[in-house]
Amino acid sequence: MNRIELIVLDKINQSIENNLTNEAFSVDALCKTIGISRSQLHRILIEETGLSTTLYIRKSRLERAKILLSTTDLRISEIADAVGISSPQNFSKYFTDEFDVSPTDFRKHMSFAVVPAPTKPLSLPVPALSPQLSIAVLPFVNMSNDSEQDYFSDGITEEIINVLAQVPALNVAGRTSCFSFKNKNTDLRQIGAKLSVNHILEGSVRKSGNKLRITAQLIKVEDGFHLWSEKYDRELDDVFEIQDEIALAILKEVKVKLFGPQKEVLFKRDTRNTEAYQSYLKGLFYFNKLSGGEALFKAVAYFEEAIALEPDYAAAYTGMAGCYIHLWFFAQVPPQQSIEIAKWAIQKALALDPGNAENHVRDAHMKMWYDWDMQAAQMIFKKALSMNPNSIEGNLYHGFWGGFTGDFALAHKHVAKAVALDPLAIINQLSAAFCYWWEGNLDECLLQIEKTIQLKPYFWGGYYVKSLVLLEQFRFDELLPTIEKARQLYPSCLTICFQGIAYIFSGQLAKANEVMAELEAPPHKYPISHHDIGQFYIALGNLEKGHYHWNLALEQHDGRMLYINTFFRKAKFFKSHPQFARFFTAIEQVLRSGATID
Repeated sequence: MNRIELIVLDKINQSIENNLTNEAFSVDALCKTIGISRSQLHRILIEETGLSTTLYIRKSRLERAKILLSTTDLRISEIADAVGISSPQNFSKYFTDEFDVSPTDFRKHMSFAVVPAPTKPLSLPVPALSPQLSIAVLPFVNMSNDSEQDYFSDGITEEIINVLAQVPALNVAGRTSCFSFKNKNTDLRQIGAKLSVNHILEGSVRKSGNKLRITAQLIKVEDGFHLWSEKYDRELDDVFEIQDEIALAILKEVKVKLFGPQKEVLFKRDTRNTEAYQSYLKGLFYFNKLSGGEALFKAVAYFEEAIALEPDYAAAYTGMAGCYIHLWFFAQVPPQQSIEIAKWAIQKALALDPGNAENHVRDAHMKMWYDWDMQAAQMIFKKALSMNPNSIEGNLYHGFWGGFTGDFALAHKHVAKAVALDPLAIINQLSAAFCYWWEGNLDECLLQIEKTIQLKPYFWGGYYVKSLVLLEQFRFDELLPTIEKARQLYPSCLTICFQGIAYIFSGQLAKANEVMAELEAPPHKYPISHHDIGQFYIALGNLEKGHYHWNLALEQHDGRMLYINTFFRKAKFFKSHPQFARFFTAIEQVLRSGATID
């Protein structure tokens, strides 16, 4: 998508968002609002979403309905009306057709349930956060009566989390877990129990033009006592000082002392330009959606805007690097359009802010996933975690390093730390399952996966990892519906190829060939991963095409190639095949090069 079409799509989404409650909002009204013809509108939406304008508007209404179902107590009929569908019967039908679940069942599954204890003990216990010095920062409420300002209140919250998370003596619940309570009137004691914290910060933001009103209060979970509260009526230019004042007040109340150098690092600002800062917060807002290429490209555009206003804005380069890493790893764009930009942005961020542990984490991330330099990645992970032992991404991906290199104790240790810091982050729970999969402990992997699926039933990754286990256990009757669910939730080259492989192992070769034909048919609907499609061809018995794609995947350092020795660990005959042995040998050499550095 070119920049003009990206801007138009953003206007389309905003116009729909502003008219969700208006059932009479039509295609013509949308065209008039954004100033394009019906044919232009239809072309853009078909090319970028595969949906007609009418269906795209309906999908937007249904996505808002999902949020209302999971965050409010409104009746189904009230939600239908709130998203511009006056007939509750039609609403239920559309919702069920779109998400393969009724609104009632969706609401039932989205409520957080107490996860039952596993029937067998986990190999390594997950540590809880220290009850003495721990805090969760709940999303500040947007009081501006303008949903477009959500980015600002969310960004203020995240900035405070990021500052506090750099204090070694304080355990800070991760962003994902904190934001899971957004727009939910959950009892603070329940939140404290779920996140293993005994302090909670909550607040609100009202922004009107250049005027700001920010309120904040620190609450002791045990008895609900307000330890501290403050209201700030300031100008927008004072937003940085307000954040610092809030952070300092919290540290004072929980008896954490900072020394000179610590303060200097903690309250270092990349910019004092409020316009650049707001663009950065908008980039963060879309990056944190992690909902596919469209949101990531929006995030990139805002990070670029921030950099244009503030060329030395380190955090904006860090955000841009994160976007391109995701776009590359999930095959949203080819490596040549993402890798070099990601690496450039990482090095730029490191040069501007070498004291920020997260910049080193991103560097280690690329050393591991793309450069395949396991020794360098290990050294940088160690450096990052020495700077900030509570870095969630640092612990998470150092855990992945342990899984790849066979240091399973290290993998469990660091992933468990990430889970303890951000227990409701689905990627952390999923990674705990990967730890068991790497070590071949499939029963424990399934236990952890069921916990992950119960936590978030509509996340595709849980069903995908469960499919890995079911395939290895030859439980093909269970495999097919599981991978079909993953594909339904996240149609991509990854899930579609695995579905084809499941058909092959279930003896349904005709269906497997239909899946391959779908992938090969122009125009290609899904970006191709050479690892995924090569693996599919291998399973089909087309070794020539499988070799061709794997050769490209190896040359391009496709990150998923690092999994092939584990995925095929039971296929000893195939691993020794003259055409393919070199792939397994090459990856084994990469992983063995990462012997633990003391």
